[in-house]
Amino acid sequence: MSDKERLVALRDRQLSLIAKLSQFCDHDFDQDEAAGGRKSDNQARLEAELTAKGVVPHAFVRVPQDYYERDLEWRRACLSAESILHLCKSIVMENTKIEEDVPGCPKYCCVIVQYAARLHAEKLKRLMHKQHKEEGGVLGIKSFNMRLAPEEVSTRLTGFEHNAVTPIYSAAPDMPIVLSHRIAELGATDSFMWLGAGETDLKVGFNVQDFIRAYNPMVVDCTYDT
Repeated sequence: MSDKERLVALRDRQLSLIAKLSQFCDHDFDQDEAAGGRKSDNQARLEAELTAKGVVPHAFVRVPQDYYERDLEWRRACLSAESILHLCKSIVMENTKIEEDVPGCPKYCCVIVQYAARLHAEKLKRLMHKQHKEEGGVLGIKSFNMRLAPEEVSTRLTGFEHNAVTPIYSAAPDMPIVLSHRIAELGATDSFMWLGAGETDLKVGFNVQDFIRAYNPMVVDCTYDT
């Protein structure tokens, strides 16, 4: 599919999405627009970065305030995502065994997994240690213990609060990104993966392979088998 065809498809998708959202979510989006629903400064910054990195097309969607109180199928319909497997989240993980970054061994990393999957901290630990050794590191496996970073630490590092964390326009642009291989496998089609977008009620969608090319994440098996 050419870029022009993808943009036309995205336009049609967005028009359909607006109609579906208003009906399914019981939310008056026309009222939002009438109230001055211009894009936020945050959205403008994320859009600019995605465009500059060639992650085009992409789409931003405002969701109802009770979005996180609803089940995954409801959220999928709100975003018109292809499946619940396309709903993803970014979390900051911390190696609690080190005080700061050392060569080949970052203290923090941003991990992207599906909401329908569960992060496997032990797998992540082994993978981070393997990468460290491949880069000539000398630390043993006991120097690795990957745990969810405290919320205040995640907010300080990324600039985004809980349920809004994203690697896009992050305050920590050099933080390594880890992407679940299950998400990468979704890239066989033009369907969008969806992430938080810096605000709790803002989500962004884009092609998986476009994201991989632009942000060069480490694609690994880091979730429990289903």
